[in-house]
Amino acid sequence: MIKADAKQKQIIAILTRGDKEFKAQLVVNMTGDSLKSSTSDLTFAQANAIIKQLGGSPVPNKWTRFDGNKGSHRNILSLLMQNGWQFYHKEHQRYYADMNAFGGWLQTKAPVKKPLVDMEPYEVSKTIHALKQMFKKDANKSNI
Repeated sequence: MIKADAKQKQIIAILTRGDKEFKAQLVVNMTGDSLKSSTSDLTFAQANAIIKQLGGSPVPNKWTRFDGNKGSHRNILSLLMQNGWQFYHKEHQRYYADMNAFGGWLQTKAPVKKPLVDMEPYEVSKTIHALKQMFKKDANKSNI
């Protein structure tokens, strides 16, 4: 799950004109949880939904982007697909890498906590290595 980013939180603060109670109520309504009233509790998609509800333009998600012209980025897509981080698109009748799951992993558990398109080549290599190790560990668990 990809968390709301700083730009989204800033836009929500501007669109609510600094009204903290109104902002908290929007978050509670969006999350469906009365204990979650901070914009930090929102997912990326929920924050964009609030922004659209308030008449703003949604923020593009950098955490799910990749450069198909780079072999290292295609390698990551391949690793995601090989290891089950995928979903089936009924309309296109094919599988796609689950970039939302990958983006959430990048934000929380990856060795380099940056969007893939913002990484330097050595950072992409670290990410590939971490994915391989993680998937190898998962494969060993399933063989036990």
